[in-house]
Formats: sequence, C-alpha cells, structure tokens
Amino acid sequence: MAPRRSGSARPPPAVNQTLVFSALYLSLGCASPVELFAQGSTRGSKMGPGSPQHRVLTSRELRRGRKCFVETGTNKGDSTLAVAPFYPAVTTIEKFEPVFRSSRARIKGDPAGASINSLLGDTVDRLPEVVGAAPHFAACVFWLDAHNTYGIEGWAASPVNPILRELSIIMAARRSQESHIVLDDYRLFGVNDSVSLSPAARKRYAPYPSAAAVRDLVCAQWPKAQFLVGLDTMHVSLGAGKGHQLPLDNLTVA
Repeated sequence: MAPRRSGSARPPPAVNQTLVFSALYLSLGCASPVELFAQGSTRGSKMGPGSPQHRVLTSRELRRGRKCFVETGTNKGDSTLAVAPFYPAVTTIEKFEPVFRSSRARIKGDPAGASINSLLGDTVDRLPEVVGAAPHFAACVFWLDAHNTYGIEGWAASPVNPILRELSIIMAARRSQESHIVLDDYRLFGVNDSVSLSPAARKRYAPYPSAAAVRDLVCAQWPKAQFLVGLDTMHVSLGAGKGHQLPLDNLTVA
C-alpha cells in the first residue's frame, strides 16, 4: 500500500483569464486598403456565455468607462441576457412584434433581465432616443445585429439593412468617440443576407452593406477611427485619444 501523503490537497491549476485580442482580430485603419477588410475571419461565432465573442464584450478593458450595452435586433434575447450581468444598463431593440413579445417575456422571467430595457420598433427610430436618454448613454458598447430574419411566419421584409443608418445615429451622439461599436455577421457584408431563400424571394430582402461602405461612412467623419475584424464581427473605435482605442493586448476576463 502506498504511503498516505500529509498536508492538504494540491489546488487545481489557475484558469487562464486572459484573451489574446490581437490574435483574434485583424487591425485596420482608415488608410488600410479595402482588400484587407475582406481578410477578417468569416467563421461565425455564436454569442453566448463563455464564447470568444462573449469574453471580448464582457472583458474589463472593453467595459472600462462604458456603463451601458445597446443591442439592435433582440431575436430570442440570447445575446442581451449573456452580457446583462456585466453592464449596469442594457437596452435591446426588436422590430418584429411577435418576436419582441416572446423575447421580452423570456427576459422578464430571467434573473439577469432586471437591468434590461426591451424596446419595440425600428432601430433607426428608437436609437436616437436611446443614445440621448441619459448622460451614461454617451459611452456605450453597441452591438449591431438587426437584420432580416428567416423562418418566422409573417416576417415583413425591410427594404434597407439598417446598419449604415444605425452607425450614423451613433456617430452623431454626444461623446460618441468614447463608445465601442460592434457589427455582427461580418461574413455577410457585401453579400445578400437572404442566401437561404429562393432567387425570387431573395430580391425582397435587403443586403448587408459592403465593408468598404462601412469604412467610408465612418472615416468620412472620424479619419482616425480604428477597426478590428474577426470572429464574424467588425469592431469600430471612433476616438483617437488615450483610453479610447481598441485594446490590442490581452483582455482580462471578468
């Protein structure tokens, strides 16, 4: 029989609590060639607890100085519930009323939903009131994920994808250079977002703008803007001042 070891059991190894941001994203600026904007990761990464996207959005560095999280396109409420424990105020906007009712009921029934404000309406109509609602909304993390949804009976197609208009509204907000903007579904930028539909039905749905169109819109107003592309997202930082740039070193996971 092996001798018994004295003393307490050895503690488990520490979990790595950092995420190498620069290894996940391609860093670009307004002067970067358009071709480089197409070299970001095209692999989708569903946003849920523990996922790379979730770890980035809830990292201490990204949350520093930003007390609110604004989501366009609630859908089932997965994303907003995943980040709610990390932000004092969370707002999510959903255009399609049946989806809004379902997601709001789910959010209200979840302990993490206490800080979430669910709004019904078109994002381009509701965003101006959100960004101007209170001083703490001057510096937010914006998660832009509003687009046509398929497989939902009665869904009315939108003639225009709202991303460019959403960006214009955010950029016009007071102290917007302190905010952090994330555009989801980057793999679809410049591609019609109704690829699963028939060619005839596809014409009724709005395509995503190209990455170049996003860059041109942002850089026309903020020539020192910074972009990071990866994990099926485009991150946009408008400010050039200290503390406003996107973090390129390791992120601390809360």
